[in-house]
Amino acid sequence: MHHFFSDQEFRYLNFLTDDDFVKSQPRLILNNCNSRFLSDRGLTTVIAFLADSISEQFNTETDSRIVIGVCGSVSSGKSYFSSQIADILRIILNKKISVISSDNFIYPSSELISRNIMHRKGFPESYNYEKMLNFLEDFVSGKQNIEYPVYSHETYDILPAPKQINECNILIFEGINVLEDPPLQGAETLSSSKSVRDFFSRSIYLDADEKDIFSWYLDRCFSLVRDAEKNEQSFFRNMIGIPKDELLNKFTECWDSINHVNLIENILPSMKNADLIVKKDKNHRIVSLLQNRHLI
Repeated sequence: MHHFFSDQEFRYLNFLTDDDFVKSQPRLILNNCNSRFLSDRGLTTVIAFLADSISEQFNTETDSRIVIGVCGSVSSGKSYFSSQIADILRIILNKKISVISSDNFIYPSSELISRNIMHRKGFPESYNYEKMLNFLEDFVSGKQNIEYPVYSHETYDILPAPKQINECNILIFEGINVLEDPPLQGAETLSSSKSVRDFFSRSIYLDADEKDIFSWYLDRCFSLVRDAEKNEQSFFRNMIGIPKDELLNKFTECWDSINHVNLIENILPSMKNADLIVKKDKNHRIVSLLQNRHLI
């Protein structure tokens, strides 16, 4: 169950204006980007919510590694939200923070094709869930130089060379599927009944009206096509020169047949597992917060 903050409670929780919030954090030096980010008083609440709970955990477990989960639909702004949260918490908490997407654990296109699930890309069965669990287990157990695959939205595939995470205190793990139950298909091969969310100290779901998410999705798709003009390796390069109305129809069909279905069947139902639900308007500003009752 989640608790909806009333107008009075929301005002109380945002008793720190952006100026007061900055004054309360002597380490925080604003640049133009995070200054605009903190002008949303709802975001100062989210940051304070995370900073307080994380500080408390570090006080009791000085050597702990912390994972924060950020979930939401395709194109809901998870990456931007996570990177800005990381930039500000990095200064406030004086900790090393990394942001990694669950997209990195999608099966390579060759594997999706061999499994005949390329059309289900982004659905639970298209992820190497076991590898995702192992990565998080290695992180929280304190291992160094942990290797993980890298997904490219430009090439629409896993890149040949993996990356490593090291010297990190806090991991922000964002993705469309990070609050879901383990996929049923192949569940018998999982090493335990753990889900990805079991590793999270705190979790956030970014919510918005689907019409707004769809609009952000279209903006992103057209942006990828424009960027493809400068990138010969881009998956979207073959779309250069296609009339805009044809592209619009193509992207709309993709949304309706894949992203909308995934949102309704898998992503939205996982919202109930979030500690905090952040509802955004069409301009990405927070309009309401829902908090899991076990945290109140």
